[in-house]
Amino acid sequence: MKPCELRVPSQRPLLRRKLSVAEEDELKKRLKELSDLGLIRPSKSPWAAPVLFVPKKDGTLRFCVDYRGLNKVTIRDEHALPIPEDQIRRLHGAKVFSKIDLHSGYYQIAVAGEDVTKTAFTTTFGLYEFLVMPFGLSNAPATFSRLMMEIFKDYLYDFVLVYLDDILIFSKDEEEHEKHVRLVLDRLKEHNLIAKLSKCSFFQAEVEYLGFVVSGNGVKMAEDKVRAVLEWPTPSNATEVRGFLGLTGYYRHFIKHYAHIAAPLNELTKKSLRFLWTPLHTHAFEELKKSVTSSPVLQVYDASKQCVVCTDASNVAVGAVLLQVGESTEALRPVAFFSRKLRGAELNYDARTKEFLAIKLTAYKWKHYLNNGTTPLFYTDHQSLQYLNSQTELSPKFMRWFGSITGWLGGPPDIRYKPGKQNVVADALSRRPDHCICALSLVVPADDLIQQIRDGLKLDEFALQEAEKIKAGTSDYFWDNELLYRFINGRLQLYVPKIGNLREMLISEMHDLPLVGHQGTNRTLRRLIEQFGWPGIAKDVEEYVGGCQSCLQSKPRTGFPAGLLQPLERPGEPWESISMDFIVKLPKTKEGYDAVMVVVDRFSKYVEFVPTFTTASAEDIATLFYKNILCRHGCPSSIVSDRDSKFISSFWQSLWSSVGTRLKLSTSYHPQTDGQTERINRVLEEMLRSFCVLDPASWVNFLPQAAFAYNTAVNASLKSRPFSVVYGRTPKLPASYVAEDSRAVPVSVERFRERHEHIISKVSELLNAAQARQAFYSNKKRVDVSFDVGDEVLLNSRNLSLDGSNPPKLKPLFVGPFKILKKVGPVAYTLDMPSTFKGHTTFHVSVLKRCPNTSSQFPLRAAFSEPPPLYYQRGDAFYEVEQIVAHRGPKDAREFRIKWKGYQTRTWEPEENLLNNKFYLEYLEKLPQRRGRR
Repeated sequence: MKPCELRVPSQRPLLRRKLSVAEEDELKKRLKELSDLGLIRPSKSPWAAPVLFVPKKDGTLRFCVDYRGLNKVTIRDEHALPIPEDQIRRLHGAKVFSKIDLHSGYYQIAVAGEDVTKTAFTTTFGLYEFLVMPFGLSNAPATFSRLMMEIFKDYLYDFVLVYLDDILIFSKDEEEHEKHVRLVLDRLKEHNLIAKLSKCSFFQAEVEYLGFVVSGNGVKMAEDKVRAVLEWPTPSNATEVRGFLGLTGYYRHFIKHYAHIAAPLNELTKKSLRFLWTPLHTHAFEELKKSVTSSPVLQVYDASKQCVVCTDASNVAVGAVLLQVGESTEALRPVAFFSRKLRGAELNYDARTKEFLAIKLTAYKWKHYLNNGTTPLFYTDHQSLQYLNSQTELSPKFMRWFGSITGWLGGPPDIRYKPGKQNVVADALSRRPDHCICALSLVVPADDLIQQIRDGLKLDEFALQEAEKIKAGTSDYFWDNELLYRFINGRLQLYVPKIGNLREMLISEMHDLPLVGHQGTNRTLRRLIEQFGWPGIAKDVEEYVGGCQSCLQSKPRTGFPAGLLQPLERPGEPWESISMDFIVKLPKTKEGYDAVMVVVDRFSKYVEFVPTFTTASAEDIATLFYKNILCRHGCPSSIVSDRDSKFISSFWQSLWSSVGTRLKLSTSYHPQTDGQTERINRVLEEMLRSFCVLDPASWVNFLPQAAFAYNTAVNASLKSRPFSVVYGRTPKLPASYVAEDSRAVPVSVERFRERHEHIISKVSELLNAAQARQAFYSNKKRVDVSFDVGDEVLLNSRNLSLDGSNPPKLKPLFVGPFKILKKVGPVAYTLDMPSTFKGHTTFHVSVLKRCPNTSSQFPLRAAFSEPPPLYYQRGDAFYEVEQIVAHRGPKDAREFRIKWKGYQTRTWEPEENLLNNKFYLEYLEKLPQRRGRR
């Protein structure tokens, strides 16, 4: 037998510890016993480990030597001890057991002669050293484990398990077991190892090994360990919490969702946090105790049978149960449980990624189980994961995980979807009370609600049908205290009858309360099904959440924008249709200009840049347009604008109406209609920024050059210059005359006309192609949404000014509902807006959201509140009233003189334009005291 060696790089003496009188008396007695047995001898070693005593449960003292100093300098023996879980899974099929415990096993191994001095320990009675391997040496467990494995190497895992000095013999029947026991005893005798008869047990149907009770039925927790957990006092510091988690963690594979239950307690062990015990920790502490007392009898793993794995993921942890078909039944029985707390970025994964993470972690944890020559089945409650094997494109993360799982299992995983009642795992567990996954906690509703449920079950059609099935033994449900329950995914679920408003009330509790935060359909459903259930519960939750006023108004619409691109009607020749816009807030020039009117010919893309003022009136703009556009290019038949106030004013409308122009205005809040001018605005700003680096106020001097530069550059869509499209010739720069051919022949009028017509025709074709191409690519990222007249919709509040009671960050994203009065084209709708709203009432579909009417389905829900007053639109520049200064006319046709905020001009407005305006109402209150008009 190889002696124990203690290899150290150097030698140095260690100090002695003081003992009490009682400890010295006990020390004297122990030294005599060890000396008489020949286990120690007096020493002259330079080493000297201190002695200490540890109290036993019966009050006596245990003799120990503190070898920590020696262990620090000892070269470690890296021989690994067996993993208890791996040993237990070797017991499949065993019915008879014997356990042998060696008598002071360590003392049966000698210390190498040259290392005896290193075991020296100092006492008040002198210095002694061990001749045999003492307890406390860092290499002692590895030395003893190597010895035992060497002795029984040809028996190991066939019918013998060894863990240090514990030897377990297992067999399928007593006849076979007798042979195995004799072989083991002969091998111990051969190596002069002595067993302690009082600690041995032979031919047992059930035996305790490594803290577990093993039998022919499976594996369960040892009673003394369960008792230790139950009697554990409430921790008062982080160290005591660690001790409790260490004890329960050893049996975590017995407890489903262990990591989830223990998560609050784990937080208390962090050094960065102050220890503060709260009711949340008390709940987790008691839940773990309950889980231990109701832990299942686990089936011993059978390598010849297929494995079934049921995984699950929550917001804080992932978990799984490993099952196999039982010995005497076709029902699935649990082999092990697994759970792990989510860490770091994992907490932010979406539901699908968390569910796949559960599969990945489980495959790694149990790869030694699952890679047994059969294809394991993974059951998940996330439907899309079952198609991973057939998907041609996966995200990089899923690709990595899928590859790892395939490597661990020896092939791709077989992932299947099993919803609720079809889940074979939940079904099997629900039929075996002794297989209860954990202590199931159910938040008990108030007594009156419970009574309502009981009364409702007597009338509910589904409950009556299940009652008949329960009698026939074919139902997933069972009765308990006049309530109908079932196990689903390891949870106890109470059936709620379709009577009155019970279901709506419970959905409301899981969605509307501040504690649950108006979360989406999936999270609300998950909260609800943890305790309650009924057929069609997912559909009910989806409809309830989909009609929630708070959610509809406060949450943005997800997905692609609504409304397919609708290109404007294409003009047939230059300057037939134009678009207009303004660039404002430019540096003021010496002439006072601080804005540019941008006019673009929609056919040729020819531009005109006209300097103007931010405060220019409608009359000023009309004059500029007349002089710079109409007199040079003629009168266009249509104008596309962005609903600036100058385009909306009654004067502007009447001016163009007199010359026969149809003023085409872009839909409210949807400036993409005039996207061409918006793009040219950006180009002009870039040009001016380049020209005016040293003198920003000189930008007006460069407007003609900027226009010429743009008009003479080749347009990507037209593949021609806007200048050439309008004038039929190529513009010349000074450099053009250097390379001019003197022999060139002037073009005839007819030839010029033909060439110009060809340009116009070609441009028309290119414009058609460009519009089609733009619509094609744009509509790839849009969805076609339509409403019917009479539908109610919510309106995006981004461009609306409400009553000012909410800060911008917290104002509702949508207001309404408003009824649709008319469909204007494919993507615009006219709404029935309140009288306070003076803007255009036609809106693009992208700013509308359907508002489902669920009042009849959920009568307890409050009706939609009236939207706050809508006063004006940002971007549409409806003037804001500052003061009403006068009125005129008879009472049935009065007009009021308005002073507008930010404008010097005062206008007369009819009374109907001011209804519900606060200044109008205040003016009416003072009207009896006012005399005449100003």
